[in-house]
Parts: sequence; structure tokens; C-alpha cells
Amino acid sequence: TRGQGTGLGLAIALGVARAHGGSMTVHSVPGEGSEFVITLPLASAAEPLL
Repeated sequence: TRGQGTGLGLAIALGVARAHGGSMTVHSVPGEGSEFVITLPLASAAEPLL
């Protein structure tokens, strides 16, 4: 259901995903709902973890 949010949640999530080299996809079926998937790359062993 629709809440009283600002509508920025998905835009922020996409920005964070892109900042980390990832992406976001959506699959939506009218009347049934939507699924949002954030995909992030794995860090290689050679990269330092912060």
C-alpha cells in the first residue's frame, strides 16, 4: 500500500547501488506488485575491504 513517504527511497537505493558498481532492476505485474533487485559486484581478494 502507499505510505506517506517522500518518494526518494528507490532513487537513493539506485544511487547507492550505482556508487558501488551495481545496478537495480524491477519486475512489475499490474495488480500484483513489484519486485526490485539490487545487484552488487563481489570484491576480489586483491581489493582491500574497508
